[in-house]
Amino acid sequence: MVRSYQRLFLPFARRRLFHPQDVEDVLQNYWEELMNGKAICRYAQQSEFQVSLRSFCLGILNRRIIDRNRQITREKQRLTSDNPITNNPDDSPEELLTQSVSGNLARGLIHAALIKLAEHSPQDVELLRWHLDGLTYEDMAKRLLGPGQTATTALKKKINAVKKQFTRESSGSLARFKVVLQELMQAQGLSYDDFWR
Repeated sequence: MVRSYQRLFLPFARRRLFHPQDVEDVLQNYWEELMNGKAICRYAQQSEFQVSLRSFCLGILNRRIIDRNRQITREKQRLTSDNPITNNPDDSPEELLTQSVSGNLARGLIHAALIKLAEHSPQDVELLRWHLDGLTYEDMAKRLLGPGQTATTALKKKINAVKKQFTRESSGSLARFKVVLQELMQAQGLSYDDFWR
């Protein structure tokens, strides 16, 4: 598996980490988690979602990346408490699910929905993952522009473009995610009420 996937995982992790120099630590922790056997057992249990082993492994790696990025964000917030990072104020189904009492089931559905959406719309998934990490539209725009490209005019345009892409009523990132998530929930015979019992 290392031989097959390492070449895919290395650039994947490097692109998504806030600090690309953390890639070796994240990948080492990832392989350790994968080797303990529990992850592969979880893959067998998720066979009803029809997720490939490659996508499943990328999902686990992405969660390790999100964990590392959250840790960095928390440290940054602690150091700059006078400038807190605020969440986007949009109604988002993934937040409702992650705050529910059925946390494991909700996380599994969110993960499966993001993987399914990534097959057709990887840029939407990137925005959604950043949203789940607590990034604002400005943070997302800065990431997309890259270092040295954050002049005021260009940044404002990019912020507006990201906001439109994320919130567009029928074709935005959030709308597409809702459609995929609801399809998965219907396939499992679930509704939002099931997460609040």
